[in-house]
This record gives sequence, structure tokens and C-alpha cells, in this order.
Amino acid sequence: MMLFIAGPVRASFEWTEGARQAYHSIITLRFQDGRRQLEAEKQLHPDNDILPFIENYIDFLTVFLHENKAEFQQLLPNKDARLKLLDEAPKNSPWYLLTHAEVNLQWAFARLRFGEYMPAAMEINKAYRLLTRNAKLYPDFIPNRKSLGLLHALIGTIPDEYAWAKNLIGVEGSVSQGVNEMMSVLEAAGRQEDLAFLKTETFFLVTFAQLNLELEGISVTPGFKALIGQLFTEDEYANNPLYVYSSARIAMDQGDNEKAISILQRRPTDTAYEPFPYLEYLLGTALQGKLDAGAAVYFESYLKHFKGKSYLKAARQRLAWIQLLAGNEARYREIMEQVKTSGNTTLGADKQAMQAAESGVVPNVKLLKARLLFDGGYFNKSLQVLVADGNARGFDTREERVEFVYRLARIHQELQHADKAKTYFDMTIRDGETLPLYYAANAALQLGMMYEKEGDLEEARKYYRKCISLKDHEYAQSLSQKAKAGLNRVGEK
Repeated sequence: MMLFIAGPVRASFEWTEGARQAYHSIITLRFQDGRRQLEAEKQLHPDNDILPFIENYIDFLTVFLHENKAEFQQLLPNKDARLKLLDEAPKNSPWYLLTHAEVNLQWAFARLRFGEYMPAAMEINKAYRLLTRNAKLYPDFIPNRKSLGLLHALIGTIPDEYAWAKNLIGVEGSVSQGVNEMMSVLEAAGRQEDLAFLKTETFFLVTFAQLNLELEGISVTPGFKALIGQLFTEDEYANNPLYVYSSARIAMDQGDNEKAISILQRRPTDTAYEPFPYLEYLLGTALQGKLDAGAAVYFESYLKHFKGKSYLKAARQRLAWIQLLAGNEARYREIMEQVKTSGNTTLGADKQAMQAAESGVVPNVKLLKARLLFDGGYFNKSLQVLVADGNARGFDTREERVEFVYRLARIHQELQHADKAKTYFDMTIRDGETLPLYYAANAALQLGMMYEKEGDLEEARKYYRKCISLKDHEYAQSLSQKAKAGLNRVGEK
């Protein structure tokens, strides 16, 4: 990487070997090593202005991993202290504006974890102005694109009810735009040795934006897989938790559940690494996708070690499912009572778990097995469960019959049986649109995407609009945003 030297007095932003080592330790969640390396580097190069920027990653990742509000509030004053140090740096480096923007952007991202939309919007606005100015001054400065990409992805996730926040920020963005920008940085990291240090962070951000911001599915092309294969080695599974996260999420999203399990089982677990409890939840989910009751160990570990609020309801619901599949309905009901008093309902999975707990309805075991197998990518096994003893037998309620048809539609969609999928999706909409369930809305969304892919844009518009019109269900915000993104792609009329 180019080193930007301000003059004889200040070292400016210099990615020395020690600075790179500290950054690498921190981005692979070895915070203790990173802190020691930073302190050593401060002794050797006290005027190196890149160091407070690297140090900010510890706070950012701590908030991301732990999601602890008290910890967030304790760490927040560090933001202004680091920005003050960066203000004293020479201004004739592309890293000057980028580091200021990145610190603001990282704290905005942290705030969004706790619903602090107003201050996050102000920080995003500041970061955007700094990044666009930097892009004009240094148009070939590739690290700037990573931050712009993250910013555009974040803007694309602000809910419609916070339109004022978008107006305050003063810029439009989308997940797909942000992902494309970050992908260009990832590709550059594979080509240029001086940018290789950016690969882990950028790969993590690309994956997180695609899969966690709940707007669009990830597109893993053969070229993308080849690029990741070039950038990382098999050893990364054992010493790089963020790579484990990204790789496992992609494998699960692509229906390769066995690969996801293999990746997650090789995750680093020794005390040199900052705990990443979500990997426990993820491994439990992958195992449950093949109906492995051993998943319970990992959900219990997540509940024991995670200090935030996300996925607490979902993890307990999954533990309850294990009991139900084992024939213990009484224990299922006990655990679902715990769902009511744990965590929050910010995420769709937790909201769905809460609604299931409040309804008091015990899931149909056949439908539950089919759902879990489908989520694990075992489509033929899921279909076999549904049709084992006749198509509609054993479903006593309207809700169960609608879910049965919906699950058939999703399975046939994944098996590339387009005509059957469309028929069952239409049936789902017809019979389920007045139910407070997501099946009809997602059926409309899936039909919109199918027709968009086929080039029938009018039909695509019709179903995207239908999806948006269906509001009283647990995933209303997420599905509506996906449908709106679809309308943007096909062109609203």
C-alpha cells in the first residue's frame, strides 16, 4: 500500500508492519493481541495517525459481537476522543478524510443496533460528506469505496417510517449498490498485494449486508466463489471467525447445509479470540436444518453467553421445537412461555417467535419437519415429509392448510418446478391473504421475482404490489422492502 508521509514532523497515516499486525489481530477478533500490538506500535511510532483509527475497530466489533447497551454507552465517549486525535493529523492524505468518515460510520452502525436512528443519521450524513469529498480529491483511492459501499447499504435499510432520517442524510442508497461497491474493493484486494489486508473486513461486510439487512438474497456466482477461494485458505476456518461467519452464511443461503456445519465446527474457540456467540446459534440452526437434536447444545450456549437482546426469543423457540419433535408437548409449552419474557422483537425471527408464543398454537409436527428440512436445503426430504401419507391429511385448521400449500410452493420453486410453484403460490395468496401470517405476502414476493427473472415485468409488478399491500404479518417490513426493491428494478408504472 502507498504510505502517505506528511512531512518531517508527523508520520501521518503509515501502515507500518506493526500497524498491519494490530489491525489483522483485531479484525480476526484477537483483541488482546491487537491491544498489545497497538501499544508497542505507539511506543515505536507515537505520531502515526493510523493507530487511533485501528483502535476504533475494537469498540465497533465489541458492540457488534456483544450487542450490550451498557457496554455501548461506556465505549461511546471514545468516538470523540479518537476524532480529536485524528483532527490533529496532516490533512494531505486520503486517509485523513477516510478515517474521520469511517469512525462516524462505525458508530452509526453501532447505534442502529439499538434503534438510535437520529444520531446515526447525523453520523451517516457526516460520513457521506467526508467520503464524497475524499472521492473527488482522490478518485483512485480504493479503500474509500469500502466505506461508501457500507454507507449505501446502511441507507438502504432505513425503514420507510423513518423517511425523515433519509432526508436528513440527503443521499439515496441500496443494499445492492453498497454490495457492488464493496465487491470492487474485494476484487482489488485479490489483485493488489498492498490492499490484501482489507480482504477479511470487506468479505464480512459484503456478506453481512447481503444476508443480514434482509433486503435482497446474496448472489454467489462461480466467479465470486473463485475469488474467495483465491483470497482465503482452509486455515481461515480455524483462525478467522469473521471468515467462518461469512462462509457459513453463504453456504446456508445456497442450500449447502453440510458445508455450513463443517465450516462452523472448525470455528476458533480458544480464549485468544473474542467470543462470537452468534456462531453458536448459527451452528445450532444448521444442525436443526437436518433435524439433529444435538442442536440444543448450541442454542443453550448462545443463550448462556450472549449478553444482547437479538435472537433470544428465536433461540428459545428452536429449543421448544426440539422438544416438540421429540414428542414432549408439555416441555414445548414451557419453553414458549419463556419466549414471552426474553429478548426483544427488533428482528423478524424474534418477532415471529413472540407471535407464536402469544398465539399458544402448537405447530403441526409434519409442517415443522418440512420447514426445517427446507431451511436446511434438503428439499426432496422436505417434500417427502409433506406427501408421505397423502397431500392434505392431518391438517385441521385453515392456517395449517395454507402453510402446507405454501411449503409445497417453496419446495417446487427450489426444485425448479416453476409451473407447480406458481400454482401453489397463487393458491397461498388466494386462501391466506386475510390471515395474519407471512405466507401470502412471501408467495406474492416470490412470484414477483419469478416473473421478473422470466422477463414478464407486468406480472412482476402485479405481484410486488400485492406483497406490499399485505401488511398484517410478522415479516411485513422486510418483505415490503424487498418488494419495493423489486418494483425499483422492474420500473414502477
